Amino acid sequence: MYEPFDMTMAIVAFRNRLVSGESQPLDWWHACRERIEAREPEVLAWEALASSPPAPPAAGLLQGVPVGLKDIIETRDLPTAWGTGGYLSTPGSLLDAALVTLLEQQGASELRQVLSRVFVDEVDVILAASAQEVAPDGLDATSDPLYCRAWTLLGVPCLNLPLGRGHQGLPVGVQLIGDRFQDDRLLAIARTLMQPPPGQT
Repeated sequence: MYEPFDMTMAIVAFRNRLVSGESQPLDWWHACRERIEAREPEVLAWEALASSPPAPPAAGLLQGVPVGLKDIIETRDLPTAWGTGGYLSTPGSLLDAALVTLLEQQGASELRQVLSRVFVDEVDVILAASAQEVAPDGLDATSDPLYCRAWTLLGVPCLNLPLGRGHQGLPVGVQLIGDRFQDDRLLAIARTLMQPPPGQT
């Protein structure tokens, strides 16, 4: 099994391993992929599985961190099923959703596998778009909260983090969603994501 390190390590610990040369950028991706393939026949948690590893990830806050995508998030090379278990499905989008692009820019190694259940053992948190578009100019209105409603209905902890900037220079937020009653873990991961990469201030 491809597992040269503890898969439960914190993101900051993995970043330190990259800096020291103890790990390579796709190590965590391969370890997660093998674990998923071993357990998927029993768990049945994934709507679609990528056929090959992603390109080497860019340097960034999430370099080499494997990320699963909920099956309501559009990607170019995987189907979108909207949580229907394949009953309703489109083969792929013309463009990746803005969230997918932001994740790639921050160096995340998307498993490029679409998550159908909310949480499984291998997933600590989910990153999702906060809104359909960037923040409007001025303080008279906010963006549509459509993407926040599902997590509220599920009763899971959720927070917003700035992970980029839109065309007006304003922060673009993403939601970080944790499992039920795992608020402390969610906050700890959020604090880690907001730390600068090693060697930067």
